[in-house]
Amino acid sequence: MPSAKKLNAIEKAEINILKASSSVSNRKIAKLINRSESVVRKYLKDPDGYGKKCSPGRPSTVCKVKKRALIRSACNTTKSSRVICEEVGLAITARRARQILNDSGRFQYAKMLGKPGLSPKNIHDRFQFAISHMSWVNEWKTVIFSDEKRFNLDGPDGWANYWHDLRTEPKIFPKRQSGGGSVMVWGAIGFQKKVQLQFITNRMNAVDYQNMVGPLFPAWGYEMAGLDWKLQQDNAPVHVAKSTIAYFEDRNITLFKGWPAKSADMNIIENVWSILARNVYAGGRQYDHCEELVKAIEIAWKSIDQTTIQGLYNGLQRRIMALYDSRGKYTKY
Repeated sequence: MPSAKKLNAIEKAEINILKASSSVSNRKIAKLINRSESVVRKYLKDPDGYGKKCSPGRPSTVCKVKKRALIRSACNTTKSSRVICEEVGLAITARRARQILNDSGRFQYAKMLGKPGLSPKNIHDRFQFAISHMSWVNEWKTVIFSDEKRFNLDGPDGWANYWHDLRTEPKIFPKRQSGGGSVMVWGAIGFQKKVQLQFITNRMNAVDYQNMVGPLFPAWGYEMAGLDWKLQQDNAPVHVAKSTIAYFEDRNITLFKGWPAKSADMNIIENVWSILARNVYAGGRQYDHCEELVKAIEIAWKSIDQTTIQGLYNGLQRRIMALYDSRGKYTKY
């Protein structure tokens, strides 16, 4: 039922005069000015504050029933807010869903984040890296980012976040010893295309790394990043071994020089690994055999759209600026 029209200035003046001149009841005043007794009573209770209460804003498009359904569905689940909305049948954005969950006071989106310790030298090198690459825009399109990633049968290392209902005990995910088995992969992404994933079956040394990467380049480099392509890699021992550097030089594999240690936050392939892990382990899925996991990884890798990768490239300048603003310390990436 809509609220009644508020008293105007003339009606307020009439009420003040009638109340001050004699002991007229609120009912009598309401009858004289042709308004309800409740509105007269509300005005007399706080004449100065009458009509100044802020509007609560636009009514929520999500009814209480749907909000309760959203909260029930989110309870102790690993599903994303977008997936929860789809299951409940709510046509709202993932951001709005997270707002509803946060406003409920019942949830804390929990995840333990691990970051490498940064020494003063690491911080200095990262800051200098930011300074020397602040003007890079199109230059990043010539860089091929590469890295290794381990996938366990029970879930990737460090992957365990869920909507924890604060009224219940913390949820424990069943984990076999050493994840029940694992698969190590090496991948690389370029602005134009991504390389075919390479699966690592044994503990890799420098020679193994050379034999794995060598046959792919330089042919793949031209397709992935143009004529001036260069391969980025972190400072793992097999990557920076003298024999590896000499091997790459002999085969005209150009390396990205000056990559600072402990800078995974600047390597956009880490975001691609996150996308891959979400697809492989969607809904908390676990695997019984490595062959099954390998097949799932290959399917998920092929499903990653190149437009998504290009979006990460286009955001590299923002990352560099964030690294500069932090003076070489941690960034949000």
